[in-house]
Amino acid sequence: MAASNTSNSGSSSQRTETLTLEAEIKQRLKPLIIRLVKQEPGETASVEQHENSFYVQMDELRKVVEKQLQEIQGRVLARRPKGKTNADDSAANQAYMRLLMVVKRIVDDMKEVLTTISYRQRLFIHQMMHALRNNGDRRAVHDELEEDINYQLKRWDTYLDRIEEYLQAD
Repeated sequence: MAASNTSNSGSSSQRTETLTLEAEIKQRLKPLIIRLVKQEPGETASVEQHENSFYVQMDELRKVVEKQLQEIQGRVLARRPKGKTNADDSAANQAYMRLLMVVKRIVDDMKEVLTTISYRQRLFIHQMMHALRNNGDRRAVHDELEEDINYQLKRWDTYLDRIEEYLQAD
């Protein structure tokens, strides 16, 4: 899986969030991948059984990610200007509104990463079952999944970096 690089201006919290996502993917999805890679042709586990296991693990992964996104939301909300000012005129309020819009777009992109990982894992199940039935190259299917997951984790890391940059800016 992807390693996390520490940027000069980044905080350790974003690295922890990336590493947490990576660890959760390994913990939740890796056993499903290994089970499919090691499954012998003719074994009885069906696509539905593998998908059901996958959905249970993805639900748990989503809970972890939602917690991380709530932490980001809390950090953004902490930047909200204090005191009563005219919301339209205050430079601080305008900066906060820009921050909200940017972070919302980034968080939407982060959710898309999670959706892509989910879709890719489901596709992997079907490709692996097809390879099992047709004596195909399961290693190639597995390697392709690993490469894609690593790419998605790099995207996640980039989004965390961008959020951190906006939170650090005044």
